[in-house]
Amino acid sequence: MSVLERVSAETRRSTGWLIPVAANLLVDDLAPGSGELVARTTQFWYGGLGLAGVLVGVLWQWFSPRELAERLLLAGGAFPVVCVLFLLPVDETHEDRYALYFCLGIVAGLVLATWWQRVRAAKSAGQSPGT
Repeated sequence: MSVLERVSAETRRSTGWLIPVAANLLVDDLAPGSGELVARTTQFWYGGLGLAGVLVGVLWQWFSPRELAERLLLAGGAFPVVCVLFLLPVDETHEDRYALYFCLGIVAGLVLATWWQRVRAAKSAGQSPGT
Protein backbone atom coordinates (compact mmCIF):
# COMPACT_ATOMS: atom_id res chain seq x y z
CA MET A 1 0.00 0.00 0.00
CA SER A 2 1.48 3.35 -1.03
CA VAL A 3 1.71 6.46 1.13
CA LEU A 4 -1.05 8.10 -0.89
CA GLU A 5 -3.41 5.21 -0.14
CA ARG A 6 -2.58 5.07 3.59
CA VAL A 7 -2.96 8.81 4.27
CA SER A 8 -6.32 10.43 3.59
CA ALA A 9 -6.58 13.22 1.03
CA GLU A 10 -7.77 15.61 3.76
CA THR A 11 -4.71 14.88 5.92
CA ARG A 12 -2.37 15.27 2.95
CA ARG A 13 -3.92 18.63 2.04
CA SER A 14 -3.65 19.94 5.58
CA THR A 15 -0.10 18.71 6.24
CA GLY A 16 1.53 18.85 2.81
CA TRP A 17 2.93 22.34 3.48
CA LEU A 18 5.26 20.77 6.05
CA ILE A 19 7.37 19.28 3.24
CA PRO A 20 8.72 22.60 1.86
CA VAL A 21 8.97 24.14 5.34
CA ALA A 22 11.06 21.27 6.68
CA ALA A 23 13.24 21.29 3.57
CA ASN A 24 13.79 25.04 3.86
CA LEU A 25 14.82 24.70 7.51
CA LEU A 26 17.30 22.02 6.51
CA VAL A 27 18.71 24.24 3.76
CA ASP A 28 19.13 27.12 6.22
CA ASP A 29 21.27 24.86 8.39
CA LEU A 30 23.41 23.53 5.53
CA ALA A 31 23.93 26.69 3.45
CA PRO A 32 27.21 28.59 3.84
CA GLY A 33 27.16 31.30 6.51
CA SER A 34 26.55 34.98 6.09
CA GLY A 35 29.29 37.32 4.98
CA GLU A 36 30.68 35.01 2.31
CA LEU A 37 30.97 36.38 -1.20
CA VAL A 38 29.84 34.25 -4.10
CA ALA A 39 32.67 31.97 -5.17
CA ARG A 40 32.73 29.11 -7.65
CA THR A 41 31.93 26.61 -4.89
CA THR A 42 29.00 28.75 -3.81
CA GLN A 43 27.61 28.60 -7.32
CA PHE A 44 27.24 24.87 -6.82
CA TRP A 45 25.04 25.66 -3.82
CA TYR A 46 22.79 27.82 -6.01
CA GLY A 47 22.40 25.11 -8.63
CA GLY A 48 22.05 22.34 -6.07
CA LEU A 49 19.48 24.23 -4.04
CA GLY A 50 17.49 24.99 -7.16
CA LEU A 51 17.42 21.31 -8.08
CA ALA A 52 16.64 20.33 -4.48
CA GLY A 53 13.75 22.78 -4.59
CA VAL A 54 12.45 21.11 -7.75
CA LEU A 55 12.53 17.77 -5.96
CA VAL A 56 10.71 19.20 -2.93
CA GLY A 57 8.08 20.80 -5.19
CA VAL A 58 7.48 17.53 -7.02
CA LEU A 59 7.19 15.69 -3.69
CA TRP A 60 4.81 18.32 -2.31
CA GLN A 61 2.50 18.23 -5.34
CA TRP A 62 2.57 14.43 -5.38
CA PHE A 63 1.78 14.12 -1.67
CA SER A 64 -0.74 16.95 -1.43
CA PRO A 65 -2.09 17.78 -4.91
CA ARG A 66 -3.87 21.09 -5.47
CA GLU A 67 -4.53 23.53 -8.25
CA LEU A 68 -1.43 25.62 -8.83
CA ALA A 69 -3.21 28.98 -8.83
CA GLU A 70 -4.56 28.29 -5.34
CA ARG A 71 -1.20 27.04 -4.07
CA LEU A 72 0.93 29.79 -5.63
CA LEU A 73 -1.28 32.75 -4.74
CA LEU A 74 0.90 33.72 -1.76
CA ALA A 75 4.12 33.29 -3.76
CA GLY A 76 2.68 35.34 -6.62
CA GLY A 77 1.72 38.12 -4.25
CA ALA A 78 5.03 38.03 -2.37
CA PHE A 79 7.19 38.12 -5.49
CA PRO A 80 6.71 41.86 -6.20
CA VAL A 81 7.57 42.62 -2.57
CA VAL A 82 10.75 40.56 -2.85
CA CYS A 83 11.65 42.39 -6.07
CA VAL A 84 11.31 45.75 -4.33
CA LEU A 85 13.44 44.51 -1.43
CA PHE A 86 16.16 43.44 -3.87
CA LEU A 87 16.23 47.00 -5.22
CA LEU A 88 17.11 48.41 -1.80
CA PRO A 89 20.80 49.02 -1.12
CA VAL A 90 22.11 46.25 1.12
CA ASP A 91 25.34 44.49 1.96
CA GLU A 92 26.92 42.65 -0.97
CA THR A 93 26.68 39.21 0.61
CA HIS A 94 24.39 36.80 -1.16
CA GLU A 95 23.00 34.83 1.77
CA ASP A 96 19.41 35.79 0.94
CA ARG A 97 19.68 34.36 -2.56
CA TYR A 98 19.96 30.78 -1.29
CA ALA A 99 16.36 30.85 -0.16
CA LEU A 100 15.31 32.48 -3.44
CA TYR A 101 16.88 29.73 -5.56
CA PHE A 102 15.40 27.07 -3.34
CA CYS A 103 11.90 28.60 -3.45
CA LEU A 104 12.06 29.04 -7.22
CA GLY A 105 12.97 25.38 -7.43
CA ILE A 106 9.93 24.47 -5.35
CA VAL A 107 7.67 26.42 -7.72
CA ALA A 108 9.27 24.70 -10.70
CA GLY A 109 8.76 21.31 -9.05
CA LEU A 110 5.08 22.03 -8.44
CA VAL A 111 4.59 22.98 -12.08
CA LEU A 112 6.53 19.95 -13.38
CA ALA A 113 4.60 17.55 -11.15
CA THR A 114 1.26 18.97 -12.31
CA TRP A 115 2.35 18.76 -15.95
CA TRP A 116 3.46 15.16 -15.49
CA GLN A 117 0.16 14.22 -13.84
CA ARG A 118 -1.74 15.72 -16.78
CA VAL A 119 0.44 13.89 -19.31
CA ARG A 120 -0.13 10.57 -17.53
CA ALA A 121 -3.88 11.21 -17.24
CA ALA A 122 -4.11 12.07 -20.94
CA LYS A 123 -2.16 8.95 -21.91
CA SER A 124 -4.37 6.72 -19.77
CA ALA A 125 -7.46 8.31 -21.35
CA GLY A 126 -6.03 7.67 -24.82
CA GLN A 127 -5.61 11.35 -25.69
CA SER A 128 -2.54 13.24 -26.77
CA PRO A 129 -1.01 15.25 -23.87
CA GLY A 130 -1.49 18.57 -25.66
CA THR A 131 -5.29 18.32 -25.79
